[in-house]
Amino acid sequence: MQSGPQHLVRSILAHLSEGVALVDARGALIHSSPPAEPFFGVGGTTHGVFFPDEQTPFPADQLPVWGALKGEEIRGVELFVRDERVPQGRHVRCDGLPLRDERGAIMGGLLLVKDTGKAARSEEEKRRKLNEEVERRIVERTAQLEASNRELEAFAYSVAHDLRAPLRAITSFSDALREDCADRLDEMGLDYLKRIHGGAQRMSALIDGILALSKVNRTTLVASQCDLSALARAVSEQLRAQHPDRQARFTLQAGLVDQGDPQLLRSLVENLLGNAWKFTRKRPLAEIEFGATQTQGVRTYFVKDNGAGFEMEYKHKLFGVFQRLHAQSEFEGSGVGLATAHRIIRRHGGRIWGEGQPDQGACFFFTLNELPPSVVSTAPLEPRPGGEG
Repeated sequence: MQSGPQHLVRSILAHLSEGVALVDARGALIHSSPPAEPFFGVGGTTHGVFFPDEQTPFPADQLPVWGALKGEEIRGVELFVRDERVPQGRHVRCDGLPLRDERGAIMGGLLLVKDTGKAARSEEEKRRKLNEEVERRIVERTAQLEASNRELEAFAYSVAHDLRAPLRAITSFSDALREDCADRLDEMGLDYLKRIHGGAQRMSALIDGILALSKVNRTTLVASQCDLSALARAVSEQLRAQHPDRQARFTLQAGLVDQGDPQLLRSLVENLLGNAWKFTRKRPLAEIEFGATQTQGVRTYFVKDNGAGFEMEYKHKLFGVFQRLHAQSEFEGSGVGLATAHRIIRRHGGRIWGEGQPDQGACFFFTLNELPPSVVSTAPLEPRPGGEG
């Protein structure tokens, strides 16, 4: 080659993103472009030691360049190379072609090399830093939620403790007043006394509801095989015994067994069947059904009734604490039953939702063990104006 063309070739090779190395028929380095120098050296000196797996070096006669010198084309060979300048090594991809003279005899080889390790390490570093940041935020968020839950539990017990004593006094003195002074009170006075006693009872029920809701998060989950059908049967018998005057027909699917905490799942069934029992009170014959269906491979439980139902436009209020879709005078309740059911299902990695129509009944669906169990619920504890429960 003349100096002019040779200089032009070297200039072109120097501007390629891939490294280029030329070797003679014996495998000796003739030239390497700047991107290839960290691997193949310069001036006839080879710096790199090549590895197929970051551990065992290639035997000298098995380097990819030898394949090119044997007339083979090398495509996409992944290698790992270390040298004295980059001892930690880097990953490269190699391609090789044999160079032949006009008679077809091999006169050398052309080897193309691209550093894939640098980009890979950069992306790996980004992923590592991103994972570390996500983990840090999860730890911080978890700590904040745990602290909030502890404060909430302390608040709930403080409220319960501080309110129960004056509440007992109100109830006791209103009972004493009715027993000892009823003959000295007119109709209006007796009505006021009845209202005082009713308000105290509702306040007591609210306190019990707050404590029950708080207990859901504090209880350690002890999972085992639970017979939900048996739980539903026991709860239905309990409801019948408490209200023997009511006409009701329970349809309970048999053989529904699932994994969960027996105590919490008992509370779940009590809340959902109790909810259906309450809102069918005005029906001559209450129809309440408990069963399960398969939807896209997921078991979906349901509790269906022919009771008062609700407007679907207010379904977002169903599982909020102290939210009610019916007046207290129409249906009694503390407004925490469905909120408690929601938290239990969340702790069991499931979902709950409701469907209904006014005066045509309601159906509540729920799943269990769809996701990893949750120890934190997002259901608000603050009273808000307005689910069933």
